Amino acid sequence: MKTISKILVIALVAVSVNVNANVKGDDKSTTSSSTSVAALTISGQVVDKETGEALAGVAVKIDNTTTYTDFEGNFSATVMGCQTVSINANLISYNPQEVKVDATTCNGTIKVELNPVKD
Repeated sequence: MKTISKILVIALVAVSVNVNANVKGDDKSTTSSSTSVAALTISGQVVDKETGEALAGVAVKIDNTTTYTDFEGNFSATVMGCQTVSINANLISYNPQEVKVDATTCNGTIKVELNPVKD
């Protein structure tokens, strides 16, 4: 099972890197409006609720941004002008988890715990 998880993580990272490279290559400048919107960085770690083990390759959707956890279960994403954000974490063999966080008052790392699916 761990071998399959590692293969899935490597595949997801490869796809993510390819998509990011394509997006960053399109460098079109835009004019912003007079309203300033603050960018907030949300970061955290996803772990197995039963074992406390960090989970790699978890799809983490924060509002309209999707990222994946690294090999240590860490994730980070920047959101624009949001005060309350929804963090949705999904991984095969685990129940999806949603966490709502007030991004303006959140200090430190957000911990998301996933429960394994029971047979």
